[in-house]
Amino acid sequence: MAPLLKSELSNFVADACAQQLRKMAASFDFIVFNRGSLRRTLPEGNITEGDIYELMPFDNTLVIAELDGATTYELCKWIGKRGGDPVANVTMGYDEHMGVQNILIRGEPIDTTRSYWVATNSYVVNGGDNFEMFNKRHSLRDTRLLVRDALINFMIESESGGKIIQPDYTQRLRK
Repeated sequence: MAPLLKSELSNFVADACAQQLRKMAASFDFIVFNRGSLRRTLPEGNITEGDIYELMPFDNTLVIAELDGATTYELCKWIGKRGGDPVANVTMGYDEHMGVQNILIRGEPIDTTRSYWVATNSYVVNGGDNFEMFNKRHSLRDTRLLVRDALINFMIESESGGKIIQPDYTQRLRK
């Protein structure tokens, strides 16, 4: 297996956290993190708890915010404009001239008339890294699970189940 590169690593972090949220029976539509929260790559082969601490050195918790559809669309536009961020359960196209397009959340076109539950971390939900649209949230649930601990739990469960973690090369932001 090749070393995880930025996009594969982003997909891994988003997918691992989404899996841990589902395990907690937490309801959410999609997940987004900021790229800047990932502070290193992961090595090929065995990954240690120390590697995860170096990847995610911050004590941010997983949170789930309720955003209206228009704000969710604004969030997707921001992700596209930034060139992509770690996401799960959402895909979109982005064109420099046309902006964001073809947004699919859980495989369905975005509906700006409904609300979405968006999972992220406690830094982003408070407007960190210019994710100011989260300041328009209607409600917030804090799982109190550190993002880093969610990754460690995922790794331990995968290893104990004999699962080899493979990078997910899925393009979630298509240009």
